[in-house]
This record gives sequence, C-alpha cells and structure tokens, in this order.
Amino acid sequence: MLNAQWFTEGLATYISGMLDFEYAGAVQARLNAGFAPRTLAEVWSDQANYPLSGSIVRYIDRRFGRATLRDLLTARATSTILTRLGIGEAELLTAWRADYGQR
Repeated sequence: MLNAQWFTEGLATYISGMLDFEYAGAVQARLNAGFAPRTLAEVWSDQANYPLSGSIVRYIDRRFGRATLRDLLTARATSTILTRLGIGEAELLTAWRADYGQR
C-alpha cells in the first residue's frame, strides 16, 4: 500500500529548495499556531502539507544522515520508513517539533 506521500512530496520540497524559499516561515507559522500532529497522515492532510512534510524530511536527513535518506527512497509505506529509521511515528513527530523549536 502506498501511504507515504508525505515522504515523497516532502523529499521533493526539500531537495528542490522550495522549503527555504517559497515555503520559508510556513512551518514555524503552523507550529506557532499550535499545530501538533500525532500522525504523519495529519501532516499530509494539513493546509501546509508540503512545507511540513519537507521539514520532516530535512529533519530525517540531518538526524539520520544522507545514506539513510537514500535508503528510504525505495520505501512505499510510512511503516517501512519508520521501521528503517528505528523510530515510532509519535517519537519522530515529537523530535521534529522539538528540533524546529530550537532554531
């Protein structure tokens, strides 16, 4: 089942540079507004899905490294991505939000 659209579109947003230009400030604005997703599906269904997803992919790249990010390119499901990262969905989202708050 293909349910990792947040990852594929987030990756495109991240590597294209759109996260730093067209979407600059969008993630912080959503977090400042109290957006605290519990699932990656919530991230993808949000109005700011592309910048949010891109920022999560950027977090994965920074925390787990580029080799791990490359390994995830073949994943088609969120469960596969999380298994390969060795992290739960809630843990990933909590760490991502905390990391964003430290900037």
